[in-house]
Amino acid sequence: MAVVEAPERGGARAIGPKGQASRARILACAVDVSRHAGLDALSFGGVAEAAGLSKSAVVKHFGARVDLQTATIDALASAFRSEVIAPADGLSGAERLRRLYGGFLGWMARGCPLAGATFAGGRLAEAWRVRAASGPSAWRRILREAIEDAVALGQVDPSVEAEQASFELTGAALVYCQAIAALGDEAAKARAWRAFERALRAPDRPPQEQN
Repeated sequence: MAVVEAPERGGARAIGPKGQASRARILACAVDVSRHAGLDALSFGGVAEAAGLSKSAVVKHFGARVDLQTATIDALASAFRSEVIAPADGLSGAERLRRLYGGFLGWMARGCPLAGATFAGGRLAEAWRVRAASGPSAWRRILREAIEDAVALGQVDPSVEAEQASFELTGAALVYCQAIAALGDEAAKARAWRAFERALRAPDRPPQEQN
């Protein structure tokens, strides 16, 4: 999610408009495959089948499987910025916070391979798993800063701890993703928004530590 930094893997090759369109088509299919099966499940054959192309056509654009994974992570990060972060640009306070969280829930409803990659274990190369995981970390920072802004404007309870609220809201969205994908729980979205309201309203007293 959000901003993802990538290791360098050689210089980019210049391709014409037709090649760019073909590459974009392949990447769109790779993103779709990763949403349903995870980044670790990406393969030349699977993406080629989804794109209606030959395996050699995919190999032509992405010389190695790790290059396909890299480009797919980049495409996911770019889509996240466009779909979740950009719509909140120019907004501030509670309005920005709600727009960000609403966009995030919309994103999570379709599955988030970047979040899933953190649980991929040994099936995804360590460097790419860490790289994918940097997205969720960046997202929590963006959400935390939005909460802090809303607190500063007096639109959120001043006793709310932004870091904790960001953690809880991200967790609620992950549960929402699971509830929609695995259980078809249509009430999950309302519960996620209820978690949003509760996280931004500090309790009267802190909960007792559980041993």
